[in-house]
Amino acid sequence: MSNSQEIVEKEDELENIEQPSSLRDDSLERNEHVPISDTEDGEPQKRERKMTDKGKEFVTETRGKARQSAYSSLCKQMKNIRQLIEQNVDLETLEIERDQLDKL
Repeated sequence: MSNSQEIVEKEDELENIEQPSSLRDDSLERNEHVPISDTEDGEPQKRERKMTDKGKEFVTETRGKARQSAYSSLCKQMKNIRQLIEQNVDLETLEIERDQLDKL
């Protein structure tokens, strides 16, 4: 048998082989093995994350710094308002300072 004849026979065999897509199970394509949702609102249930000790320490430190910064800003603004009251400034100026205090 010649090489060209063998090649032709192999090509014929390959043409007769079923395509992989026709061999698939349709149930797998529809993902029937995966539940649609685990909750009432239709969203998949998420796992609960646990903080590490290092993560907890970082969050505590970050929140402490933010708290200290907010307290410092509040004290500065209150000191400024007290000075304005002692100077007997007009009501409009005090209202502006009050609005600045509300933004903190």
